[in-house]
This record gives sequence, structure tokens and C-alpha cells, in this order.
Amino acid sequence: MPSNLHACAASWLLKMITRALAHGLIPQVWDDTMMIMTAPEFNNFINEFAGSFKEADLTFLPCVGPERAQIAEYPSVVLESGWSESASRLQDDAKLWQEGSGRAVRVVLQVKFYRPNQ
Repeated sequence: MPSNLHACAASWLLKMITRALAHGLIPQVWDDTMMIMTAPEFNNFINEFAGSFKEADLTFLPCVGPERAQIAEYPSVVLESGWSESASRLQDDAKLWQEGSGRAVRVVLQVKFYRPNQ
């Protein structure tokens, strides 16, 4: 489960989406085509990543199918943030998300936290 520190990146992103919707930068219909979820768990990765487990800080899950009544198997956008993880570990996570989803995950946003004076 994301900590308060992890949640600040997701909160900022949600605030920016809300502002963009309010200013007409994102069409209102977008709200009916996308679910934004915090910390859903995924363990349905494929190929060399089969058996892997990931819990993103925030995911954008497209609504698909007739009348957009279903949720896609994988998110299209993932937010990953890390305090204890190294930058290279975050890169490995991005690779897992993208290649392990058969490229269904199109964008992995990464936020790396550092201690002060680093």
C-alpha cells in the first residue's frame, strides 16, 4: 500500500487531471472512458514476467467493450514512485509493466524521491 509520501505524486496528478477537465483541456467524455485507481494489484503478466506481482501507486484503466462496460486487462498509464527503490529498480519496474503487459501499458510515469541534500 502506498505511503503518504507515495500518495503525494498521485494526488498531484489527480489534481492536474481535474484542472484540465475543468478548463476543457480534456474532453468530459474522457471521464466515461477511463478508470483511475490507486494501488490495484496485478499478477497477470506474460512471457518472462509471468508470475510477477506489481502494485502501482496509480493506474489509468481504459473502459472497453460494448458501451465501455468492461475494464481493460492492463492499465494504459501507470504511476510508480520510489523512496527506497533505486532509479535502476524503477527502470526495471517500467520494463516489467510494459513488456509484461504485451505493451498494453503505454506510459510509465516515474517519481523518484531523494533525501534532502542529495
